[in-house]
Amino acid sequence: MTLNDIYVPEYVKHVAETLNGDGRSAYLVGGSVRDMLLGRTPKDYDVCTCATPTEVVKLFSGKGLRVIDTGSKYGTVT
Repeated sequence: MTLNDIYVPEYVKHVAETLNGDGRSAYLVGGSVRDMLLGRTPKDYDVCTCATPTEVVKLFSGKGLRVIDTGSKYGTVT
């Protein structure tokens, strides 16, 4: 298996591209990476970024997308 064999859904790419377009880094992390490397289909995808939860909410809400505060005091939003 090579990295070219790994499928990343368009909506996950969109999140990363939106963050990158705002000058923020974005990396796929967590169990989804493990699952993909093992040839499994991930149940969900985690993206880490240098943007704060407040910045993520502002960026995506400004594009008409819903952002859920799943733990912003710990640095997480959905």
